[in-house]
Amino acid sequence: MPWALLIDAILWAVTLAMSIHLARLVYRNRNLPARLFLGMVAVLVVPQLHYLVALFFALLAWLFPQLVSERATDFLWALWPIDIAAAVLFGCLTLHLFLIFPTESRVMRAWRWSPLLFDVPGIFLAAMMLTHVPLGSEGYVAFWDWIG
Repeated sequence: MPWALLIDAILWAVTLAMSIHLARLVYRNRNLPARLFLGMVAVLVVPQLHYLVALFFALLAWLFPQLVSERATDFLWALWPIDIAAAVLFGCLTLHLFLIFPTESRVMRAWRWSPLLFDVPGIFLAAMMLTHVPLGSEGYVAFWDWIG
């Protein structure tokens, strides 16, 4: 199992490095499609960081069980609503990008506020998912009480 965790962590780290490289390529462009693509990459980094940190803590819990408790790793795995919220926002940004790139769609020309049809519900759905993040007192203690 630790070898599988290590391989999984390495693959997530490579994916994160590629995402950062893509973001750096697009960062200098100031046009709207580039900014939307940069937002898409930034939203995709959220689950990559989540799994990389969770796997790092799982490896630490395996290597040093006296230092890192299982409750800390369980808390990190329980943050899956953040990943779903990121996926919802990624979908909204993708649809928005497809409305304006490579050419502006007829819908966008007819009604400039058309991205609001999916951006507003998407933001609302992402916020609803984030209310499920276990940040109560039990989750707080589990995360911050991993040493000792």
